[in-house]
Parts: sequence; C-alpha cells; structure tokens
Amino acid sequence: MESATNVYESIIDKRNGIDVVHAGFFAMDSLRIEKGYRAWGTDIIDQDTPIEAGLGFAVDFTKSDFIGKTALLKQRGKKINKRLVMFRLDDSDILLLGEEPIYRNGDLVGRTTSANFGHTLGCSVAMGYLEAEDGVSKEYIKEGLYQIELMGEKHTAQASLKPFYDPKGSKINH
Repeated sequence: MESATNVYESIIDKRNGIDVVHAGFFAMDSLRIEKGYRAWGTDIIDQDTPIEAGLGFAVDFTKSDFIGKTALLKQRGKKINKRLVMFRLDDSDILLLGEEPIYRNGDLVGRTTSANFGHTLGCSVAMGYLEAEDGVSKEYIKEGLYQIELMGEKHTAQASLKPFYDPKGSKINH
C-alpha cells in the first residue's frame, strides 16, 4: 500500500508516448452498462437463469448433462415470465443508480439492477428485470411504454433486448 503512490507516479512519468487515461470504477461501470455486460451479484444471481438474463447464447446445450440443463431446455424457445432488459432514459439530466422501479404502461413490472450515466450515449442507462405472468417476449417489450421512477418521479425510457451502445458488437476488438 505504501508504494502505490510511487508506482502510479512511475507509470505516469515513464509512459513513453502511450496515451494513459485515468478511469475509475464508475467509468468502467458506466461503459459496462452501456454495452449490456452483466455483473454477477447485481444483474445476475443464482436465482436467474441464463435464458432470463439474455445469456442463452453462452450455454452449450450439446454438452452432456449439466446441472440445470433440463430446466433450461424447458425455458428455451418459450415465453418466460422474467427477462433482463436494457433501458435508456429520454431525459439526459436524470441520474439513475440502480434498484429503481420500472413501469410498463403505468403498471409496476420490475426494477433496475444496474444503472449509471452513460457518457458515450449522453444519458442514464440501466438494466433491469421485467416480469409478466403471460411472458416477457420481444413483442411485450417492443409494445410497452416505459418509465423508471426516481425519488417519486417517473421518467420515460426506451427498452431494448440489445445494448444501446454497439448492439452488433462491431466495435469489439477480437
């Protein structure tokens, strides 16, 4: 710990023309949310399935048995009652932080899990789970009008299954 300042100063002094950017936890968190990268313990927990979290593409169903495979196969290709969705506030002056209520067509349907100001997008972005007895499908998400509540005031938001920043992943270096 006592050497941290010296290490930092040495890196800054000897960067040899390399662009060094000061970026802390909140900057990384902001970028993660804009890109739709889930955080364990916040956006996904042991009560969420990969299908509900939008991570079904990461499951290899061709593998022999694995814990939970039967349950996932039952969810796959069917309407599910809970789904992680990306949100973008219309008002760029509002700062979301997570755990805010989500409304669809005036009805409370979920809560945000992660939220932050998206500096690349210029507005607050969030992830959160929507729940519906009849299922949360692409159509359900597309046809709804969304609001996220902050300190008793509801703010309009756009909802998407894909991240608002680089939804096709074309900016990721391989």
